[in-house]
Amino acid sequence: MYSAPDGVLPEIIDLYAKHFTHDDVLGLLEFYGSPVGQKAITVMPLLMQEGAAVGQQWMDKRRPQIEDTLRRRLREGA
Repeated sequence: MYSAPDGVLPEIIDLYAKHFTHDDVLGLLEFYGSPVGQKAITVMPLLMQEGAAVGQQWMDKRRPQIEDTLRRRLREGA
């Protein structure tokens, strides 16, 4: 279904073509075929999840200050 004529593959190819040159894609293929590239494929979802948690914790600590600043600026601008 992914690569069928009505699948999503042509649109994914267009996205890659929009952001990467042919040589870039060859480099990506080489990288993801390497041991570190294979590790990146395995680790990246967990890394993104853990990074999102770090960002959420950072924001939670600063939310009161950010909210106070926003309220003050809204009052000053009103």
